[in-house]
Amino acid sequence: MNDRKAKTIVGFLPLFLSLAAFSVSGVTKHKAEHENNYMVTSAQLFLNSLDANLREQAMFPFESDERFDWHYVPRSREGIPFKDMNEKQRQTAYALLRSALSSQGYEKATGIIQLEGILREVEGRGSGDTFRDPERYYFTIFGTPSNEKPWGWRIEGHHLSLNFSSVTNQLVATTPAFMGANPAEVPTGSRKGWRVLKDEEVLARALLHSLDPSQRARAIISEDAPSDIITGTDRKADLESSVGLSATEMSNEQRAILMDLIETYIHNNDDSIAHGQFKRIRNSGTEK
Repeated sequence: MNDRKAKTIVGFLPLFLSLAAFSVSGVTKHKAEHENNYMVTSAQLFLNSLDANLREQAMFPFESDERFDWHYVPRSREGIPFKDMNEKQRQTAYALLRSALSSQGYEKATGIIQLEGILREVEGRGSGDTFRDPERYYFTIFGTPSNEKPWGWRIEGHHLSLNFSSVTNQLVATTPAFMGANPAEVPTGSRKGWRVLKDEEVLARALLHSLDPSQRARAIISEDAPSDIITGTDRKADLESSVGLSATEMSNEQRAILMDLIETYIHNNDDSIAHGQFKRIRNSGTEK
């Protein structure tokens, strides 16, 4: 098989999909409340930095259908893009992003934003192009940031969609969450060789290479990559059937790689949330 040809491994896909449904139940109440308080404060500082017009542009009711209209393609969005912010507003926007992510997650998210400018150069679009534009990443607030009432927020643009929701003083959802990289490896220029999502790619390939022919036959559902994520941006990640290679059918060494890969994704979130999520997976019997 040509490993440079895109393939899809689904033996552990149901486990990844289950992460999208994770709540704060795997985290102590104290940690959840601490994380939410920090995020509430950061969101309030962001909103306070905006004038009345921008604040109105940024805010939607928590029950708004806009909260469910997420995507990861280059397009216009509701909310406020970086290009409409002054320096102080940008700083508070980045502080809000930092409040939700670990140091590695923040580095990846901001790296993906930088890649948009690099992709514009790679494609020869010119400095004035607005299709590939690192300034077109939007911040949107749903509801009023509070420790008592439901609220949430989103940062979104090409190859990046991070959504966070809080209810009654606890961060309860960190999904949908999408990070992508194009180019996967920067081909030229001062950042030549840079791979924003290197860890994910290296571990996924290591897991693929560790499978014997029988395991590969079950794990790979197509020699050709699908046109998009299998379940797209549907609100329900629903597969017609459960196919692939189960973690319980892997060797100890293979499961160790799988757990490292899962941990890499989970630890993009703030540590107080990530530790609880990963503990929940370990306690589920995946490693047995």
